[in-house]
Amino acid sequence: MSDEISRDQSPQQQFQSPKQQYQSPKMLPNGIKQTMHFTSIISRFKRKITLEDVNARAVADLTHHGVLGKVNLLDLLSDMILELPKKKDSDVLAQAYVCLGEAIILNIFRRRQKYMTNFLYTNSINSLNQSCLERHGYCESRIRSLFVDLSTKKNFLTHDEMSNLSEVLAYSSYLMTFAVLMMKFGAQSYFHSCKGVITTFEEYTIYMMERNLQPISTVSFLMNNLQYNIVSINIPSYNPQFIFEIESNVRCLDFIFNNSFTFQDESISLRFQLILLRDENYVTTYPPVVIYEIFKEWHTIFPSEAMTYTLFKNDAHSVEAVFLNALSTTFYMYYFAVAASLDALFPACKYLYGMSFMVPTNKFFIKREIMALDKENPYIQGLLRFDCRLQGHIYYASRVFAFFRRRYVFYHNNVKWSNPYDDLTDETRFETRVIKNTEIPIKSFNTTLIRPEHYPTTKGSVNFNSLTFTREDESMMHNAYSRNIETLNFDETFVLQYDCETMLLLRDYRPPDITNNDRPRLEIKDINQYYEDRTKILNSLS
Repeated sequence: MSDEISRDQSPQQQFQSPKQQYQSPKMLPNGIKQTMHFTSIISRFKRKITLEDVNARAVADLTHHGVLGKVNLLDLLSDMILELPKKKDSDVLAQAYVCLGEAIILNIFRRRQKYMTNFLYTNSINSLNQSCLERHGYCESRIRSLFVDLSTKKNFLTHDEMSNLSEVLAYSSYLMTFAVLMMKFGAQSYFHSCKGVITTFEEYTIYMMERNLQPISTVSFLMNNLQYNIVSINIPSYNPQFIFEIESNVRCLDFIFNNSFTFQDESISLRFQLILLRDENYVTTYPPVVIYEIFKEWHTIFPSEAMTYTLFKNDAHSVEAVFLNALSTTFYMYYFAVAASLDALFPACKYLYGMSFMVPTNKFFIKREIMALDKENPYIQGLLRFDCRLQGHIYYASRVFAFFRRRYVFYHNNVKWSNPYDDLTDETRFETRVIKNTEIPIKSFNTTLIRPEHYPTTKGSVNFNSLTFTREDESMMHNAYSRNIETLNFDETFVLQYDCETMLLLRDYRPPDITNNDRPRLEIKDINQYYEDRTKILNSLS
């Protein structure tokens, strides 16, 4: 972020040429400065979450909400921030917050270290790393101590005391899972932190049911929303071939972003490793530790970038600003395309680790003026000399994202789940549970128009009797696209008719992407069985 322009300058002075203005020592010659303004988020933390908010449901359409519901666990956690001074044993929760904050900053500093080679920067990283490790150790020790208290004193605690201790333990463990992810700890450390959440839930629900008590808001949230994590184990992993095409397309932009995309020489061999590790007869298709390593790498590269898209404005350099916005749109659209693709490749990630590759977004891509570039801009035109067509990249990335969003909606709406764990044995636990043969995978989004058969159909087979999949789609049933064998070409001479509303091409099959929210509420038994199953699968990491 650039230095803020002095308040005593007139508007005319503010927009003098860069050579006439004060030059920051970090600014390149002819660089452009822009003052940034941020909206305070303090009002978010003043909002009190009610039980009605927790029980209310909203759609998770991969464009804004990370979970189904008006609130998520972080919203519930914000309520505890307001009451930290009043809560007993809240010191560990406060320290877990600080640990997570330090871990995020440390991760950013490490990524920038190659650009900042001076001694002070390196020393700051070392000091922050030491502080982070010490705080992590304190939190782990304090959480273990509180679990001993929970186990030995639970029969002597009032419901308020038990609820308070359970929330402190659960949320502290929850925050520590993010902290170990940002610190790039291994899968065992992440799983260990997850166990804190699981153990707390088990202890609290036993206490609650023995006394016939109503669950606290956190437990109600899980009963309403955790089913979507559970169902993810039944969604088939998408064939990975298309991901290599995305990589190839992003490589074309490498020269624009000054080598910000780091592709290693062994990337071709890594492609084949991804395919070799794929086992469609295994419960998670890919080994849990492989899913974790990719999940960790993704979130430590892009921890929150999806929410930070801001249009660049500078009246004195409007042509340059338009070009920078075009680059930003292209970059962020590829971010969403890759995130949605990774969710499709590793749907079991949400089942195993409670998170997906997608994060909530500010839905910037619904603005038509952002998605349609200015063809007359000289900088955009100049890229054609390098055979680089930004508009084609935006259309390509947006339809990849839109396709996987709709694919997710098909499964979300049509997989009817009932408890599968009663039919599960130790012999069948590691066998696949996905719906098989339901779709024809797209191998190249560069050349393939999207058709109904590319989405899940009713022809799939299911291993468990409790799981069914139905699709009643009028266009599909009438085979409206059955004789359409057109192909696609993103070449400059090929007319691409883009539909901003659906983020697909007009000649693509564009089914509605409206999610329903009519799933039944989970029982406590369902969640306990899910946690037990997840623990047994993740124990294979040992």
